[in-house]
Amino acid sequence: LPSLNLKYAFSENVVGRAAYYASLVRPAFGEMRPTAALNDDRDEVEMGNPNLDPYEANNFDLSIEYYPTKLSVLSAGLFYKDIRNPIFGATYDIDQLPGSIDLGFLGDAGADIEEVATYINGETATVQGLELNYVQQLDFLGGFWEGFLASANVTIVESEASVPDEEDVAQTRDVPLLKQNDLIWNASIGYDKGPWDLRISANFRDDYLDELFGADLDRYTSDHLSVEASAKYDVNDNLQIYVEGKNLTDEPEYYYHGAESRLSQYDEYGARYVIGARLTY
Repeated sequence: LPSLNLKYAFSENVVGRAAYYASLVRPAFGEMRPTAALNDDRDEVEMGNPNLDPYEANNFDLSIEYYPTKLSVLSAGLFYKDIRNPIFGATYDIDQLPGSIDLGFLGDAGADIEEVATYINGETATVQGLELNYVQQLDFLGGFWEGFLASANVTIVESEASVPDEEDVAQTRDVPLLKQNDLIWNASIGYDKGPWDLRISANFRDDYLDELFGADLDRYTSDHLSVEASAKYDVNDNLQIYVEGKNLTDEPEYYYHGAESRLSQYDEYGARYVIGARLTY
């Protein structure tokens, strides 16, 4: 597929970049699987869709990067994606199925089906956004302090897709792109000097569309903040010991239909810790 990358150095420490590339992503096997699962009452079926088209996109990126020192960078970027055939998980009443869904293979087993959970292609989608990035190693402080470092990144996104309406499949409605956050940010501080490598970071993502059910019933995943930390120590050139902790604040994750008051699923994963050693030779 075609691609074009351009780079221009405005000065020794300012670089501009522009890029275009076309991309094609085939549906996952689970989305296309030629199988179906009926519930106990045989009135609902969950199935793949072998008739899915691949996801195609034209992608445009533009960025500017400033390098104040050899170990620091400040950058800003714009991006735009024009997408055809975006793929969504969706649930339809039997009398509102899109034409790409074929239940004929179920035979008599499908006689009582009222609802179908499957995958569909939307018509078109667009994604546009801004990304800001900052990385700084405090090497200019010298001595013990030069090992400190900090970084931060934020991405702001606006997305829109056109999909068949669950209430009237002959019509379309606009929704956010599936699993696309409107806001993502992360920040990290650390120390990396001599045998020590210490890091603590926070990662945030906004809520996002998880599955289509209807204009007021679409399922969303809640926003989530995760805090992680790690410590590594090089005993010698061949042996490193480390400890890592993830989700230190034990943040839950929940899903809701349309509004947060309509809870669909609630998960608690707890904090996770790993202690280990790495040996190289």
